[in-house]
Amino acid sequence: MRRSPSCNDVFFPGSDFPAGSLYTGTRNQNVYSASISKGVIVAAPGNNRPLSTSLERGFVVYIQNTTNESRQFRVSLPDTPIGIEASLAPDTSVVSKEIEVPPYSSAVATIFASIDVTPTSETIPVLVEEIGGSLQGTVLLNSDPEAPDPLNAALLSAEVHNPDISNPAVLNPAVLNPATQDGSYLAEDATACTGDTA
Repeated sequence: MRRSPSCNDVFFPGSDFPAGSLYTGTRNQNVYSASISKGVIVAAPGNNRPLSTSLERGFVVYIQNTTNESRQFRVSLPDTPIGIEASLAPDTSVVSKEIEVPPYSSAVATIFASIDVTPTSETIPVLVEEIGGSLQGTVLLNSDPEAPDPLNAALLSAEVHNPDISNPAVLNPAVLNPATQDGSYLAEDATACTGDTA
């Protein structure tokens, strides 16, 4: 067995990790996402949606409390771009909301957004701050102007709330035991249960 050359790893000094361009697929130390502040994680699972003048789009933002204490957070919409109507309640203008998050738990807030006039930008910042504390986090909604439109063009002017969920038919096949097809086991079982002997 041929061993690959080794090098000093920056993250694991003294380890024997392979080195060299021939072994590039053997490890991956890219950091794709990281929590900057301890105690709270703020994110939006679906953060790019085409905005419309005819309907409000809903963006779910979750707040995860990673501490061992219950925390009170204020979710707010600061610096919403001109031309965007964003709110924490549908069909109204609520720009801040308080949410209590139990220890090691999560809570969600829905941000409703639509276009009022031609916006300067469609990026909506959402700020989450701990009330009476130092924890905070920010998430940007619609931050990628190059995000592709949905494949279904009907979703550009309509919102789908009732997905078609079908219940598959589950069949129970008849499983037979070929050794007992004559029914003779029935008489034996009946006498075993009553204690009678023939």
